[in-house]
This record gives sequence, C-alpha cells and structure tokens, in this order.
Amino acid sequence: MTSHRPQHAAARSGPETSGRALPPGGSGTVAATAGPGGPAVSGAPDRRAPGAAVAHESGAVSGPGGWEPMPPATRPTRSGPIGVVGPVLAVLLIAAGLVLLRDALVGYRAVPGPAWIPLGLGAVDGLAPGTGFLVGGIIAVLVGVWLLYAALRRRVRSRAVLRARTGVYLAPGDIARLASAAAEDVGGVVTASSKAGTRSVRTTVRTTGGPGIDQAVLDAVHQRLDVLDPAPRVTVVVRGPTGRSRS
Repeated sequence: MTSHRPQHAAARSGPETSGRALPPGGSGTVAATAGPGGPAVSGAPDRRAPGAAVAHESGAVSGPGGWEPMPPATRPTRSGPIGVVGPVLAVLLIAAGLVLLRDALVGYRAVPGPAWIPLGLGAVDGLAPGTGFLVGGIIAVLVGVWLLYAALRRRVRSRAVLRARTGVYLAPGDIARLASAAAEDVGGVVTASSKAGTRSVRTTVRTTGGPGIDQAVLDAVHQRLDVLDPAPRVTVVVRGPTGRSRS
C-alpha cells in the first residue's frame, strides 16, 4: 500500500528552506523562508555584482566600505562688479603698454614724431598745488576703496536651491516659467507673465474677473514654488474687467 504524506505535515521546529536551487554558475544566498522560531532569510538569490552600492530604507546609499555619496556642488554665483572692473583695467593696461611701446620706437627712430610721455610730464611740471589736486586725490582714494570692495565682497548668488540631496538649482528664468505655468492652470486666467529673482516672484495675470481669483493664483504659485529652499516671496497682480488688484 502506498501512503501519501501531506505537504503541511512536514513542518519542522527550525527554519525551513524552500526547494529553490541556485542558478547554474551563479552565486548568492539560497532562497529561504523563516519557519517557527527561525530567522528571516532573503527569498531570492543575491545577484549584486561585487562592490555594488546598497540603498537603505532611510534613503542613504553606502557601499561595502561604508562610503557615502559625494556632497552636492556649491551654489552657482555670478562674478559681480569685479566682472566689469577686470576688462576695464585690462583695456587701460593695454593702452599704457601701447604708449610705452610707441615711445620706445620713437627712441630707436623707428617711428617719427615726439615721445608722448615726456610731453605729458612737461605739461604737468611746475603746476602749483590747488583744489584740483585735492579733488583728484579724493576721487582716486574712493575708486581704490570701491575696487577693493568689489574684489573682496561675496559673489551674487544667481540660482535658487531646490529641496534635494543632490544639489539641484534653478535660474530665475526657470522660476518665472514655473510661476506663470502654475498661474495659467487656474480657472479664469487668460494669460500670465512672471518676473523672478532668487528670493521674490512677481506674477501678472489677465483674468475674466471671477471672484477670489487673485487668492487662487497666489495659492497655486506658492504650491508650485514650494520645492525651493527657501520659498520665494510671491506677489500677484490681477488685471481684469473690473480693474487691477494686487495680493
């Protein structure tokens, strides 16, 4: 007589493994299911390549050596006033070099005419001190102080920061497009245009004149730009059949 053993009657007191075998030529953890009182084991072979990164539930990524992701890039900035001063000084330096070169060629009789530097020194020789020298000295000091300030001041931050761990930034033009798109999604808005900086946004809309549309546009723009850190200050100007309002 042949007896059939029920599958559910084969429970053991320890951990029970499933009958899943490793793939040919593969390596990894054998699939298993925890039995009564046994530890939980992964239910699939570990097919990760050696040295692969592991993503944790908290969102952090680490590798076998415990390394962390690289920090995000620094916030983009503009050069500021020094970006204008540099080319101006370069042009003045080139002009001074050309004058010196011409006078040197005049000294070697390669270029006809008098030298310009002796003529300039002769023109100011013998001048008596006066108010012009005082004014010129004050202007020179003020220009020098401003040049030092322009060179050492903190650069202007030209991008807004998004709430992300990877260092993502938005230019003012992109912020303005986001604000206009959010305003145009509000019912009753005909057209929308925006001007934006890194800290403030001004959105102007033309509407059909529905009640409460200014607050609806303000809420929509705030919600769309909430991804920025910090969120910019939003001003909404509504132009409709009944006139102009601002919120």
